[in-house]
Amino acid sequence: MPPAVPFRNHLRVCKAAVVAQDNDWLHCPDCHFRLRSTTDSSCCDRCGGAWAVVNGIADFSNSRARAEQTAFGAYAAALSELVRVAAEAGWFEALAKVIRPLPVVGPGIFSYVTDESKGDLVHVMNTAPGMKILDLGCGLGAVSVALAQRGVDCYAADISHEHVTFTTIRCHQLEFANVRVVCAGDDMKLPLQDNYLDAVIMNGVFEWLGCSGRYDGSPEQAQAAMLREVYRILRPGGQLYVASKNRYALLHLLGAAPDHGARLRWLGMLPFRLQRILTLGRAVDSGARVYGLNGFRRLFRDAEFAEEAVYAVMPQFRHPKRFIPLAQM
Repeated sequence: MPPAVPFRNHLRVCKAAVVAQDNDWLHCPDCHFRLRSTTDSSCCDRCGGAWAVVNGIADFSNSRARAEQTAFGAYAAALSELVRVAAEAGWFEALAKVIRPLPVVGPGIFSYVTDESKGDLVHVMNTAPGMKILDLGCGLGAVSVALAQRGVDCYAADISHEHVTFTTIRCHQLEFANVRVVCAGDDMKLPLQDNYLDAVIMNGVFEWLGCSGRYDGSPEQAQAAMLREVYRILRPGGQLYVASKNRYALLHLLGAAPDHGARLRWLGMLPFRLQRILTLGRAVDSGARVYGLNGFRRLFRDAEFAEEAVYAVMPQFRHPKRFIPLAQM
């Protein structure tokens, strides 16, 4: 496996917290008509929809309450400070000063966001310079940067405005002009036209699609709705790359508690209905849904995707050092 291209010039400082971008590529998430964008709004002349543009970034998200673990509350509270420090001192310095010191979750998030092996996922995809690829659930931009380094026209989307703002700052400081960002996806709709993209990447995102609280349906229905939306915006023959937790991971088989919802041994391997019964009064359903291989295959088949390859990512998808084709095992 070729090594990931190292991040370059990661301590470059950019004083501007906002980097102007062209929003003319945006389409209405409801009727898919091209939007008319100004410095403070994006409007649809067909159906009358209107959305704010905040600090140069179109915001289609309306998620305010997240059903995440209590430990992630400290992370969410730190995001505004992260953006401020990134604009003033550099993106890497901001991660080191604001995120890494957070109790419980900080070191893991810092390692996840700065691990250069994120770029290795392109070796299991047919990527080439000039391709249009969406990093759906971009977080703090690790995968977006890896794509931008390879000359891809990267589109980065997340339901957190702080996430996409930080990703914008990070890419600007790394001197990548081939990344466009948008705040969207918590309603399982995306502001892109039909058949527009060559590929969509969901890295550590799929299991959380039912957690935003905005989608009017079950977590399972939310996942199915997003797969249909991804199918719509992909061109014929386009690729979908999904890296997600394994419901039957070795750690779970050995009794490790899942890292979402109630922390009960072996809970994640039980049927979802039984999980809810066992956690009544002990934990709020986070909305996260994790599957085994057959469960994933059923979801993708129902959304009309054709399977090309399945990999075991070692040691885990957060730190993808090796991709082992399951067909060879």
